[in-house]
Amino acid sequence: MRRAAPDASVINTIEVHSVDDFVDKIQKNGGVIVAPKVAIPGVGYVAYFRDTEENVFGIMEADESAA
Repeated sequence: MRRAAPDASVINTIEVHSVDDFVDKIQKNGGVIVAPKVAIPGVGYVAYFRDTEENVFGIMEADESAA
């Protein structure tokens, strides 16, 4: 499918055991929060960051009880 916006890109998302634990680790290593932790009801929690090389990525914690 064609991109809706020419500068749109894929954002890789990595599964982690705890978003809260990894937020701290990412920030301590120079990452910056782009979108804070939010719940996806029935799925889990997700947050997005920018790393030291300006790449945006996400982390996700699976948790069916998320609301």
